Amino acid sequence: MTDDGRTRAARLMARSPYAMARAEALRLIEARHRRLLDAGTTSSKSAEQSSGADFAAAEPMPVLDRPGDFAAEFWRTRQLPGLGDEPPKPSKSLSVPSQAKRRGRFEVIDGGASPDGDKAT
Repeated sequence: MTDDGRTRAARLMARSPYAMARAEALRLIEARHRRLLDAGTTSSKSAEQSSGADFAAAEPMPVLDRPGDFAAEFWRTRQLPGLGDEPPKPSKSLSVPSQAKRRGRFEVIDGGASPDGDKAT
C-alpha cells in the first residue's frame, strides 16, 4: 500500500475531533442559520414596537417652492467676511515645516566611507 498525500490527509482528518460528514455539517449550518434568522426577526419586531418608530417610512423632506427666498433667508442668518477681516489661518497639517523650506526637497546624507572604501571612524 502506498502512502500518498490523499491517504495521509484522510488519516489526519479521521483523527480530528472536528471532522464530520458533509451532510451533517450542512444540517448543522442550516439549523444555526434558521435559529439566527428567527432570533433576528423577533428582536427587531419587539424593538420597533417598543419605540413606536416606523423605520421603513420615508424621511420628511421640505419642498422648496421658491429657492431664491430660501437662499436669501439662509444668507441673512450668516455673516459674510468683510474686506477688513483677517483671512483664516491655514491648518497646521497643511503648512510646510520650516526646515523643509530651508533645505529643499532632497538632501544628501554623508555615508561615512572614505574614497578608498574604508569606513571612517
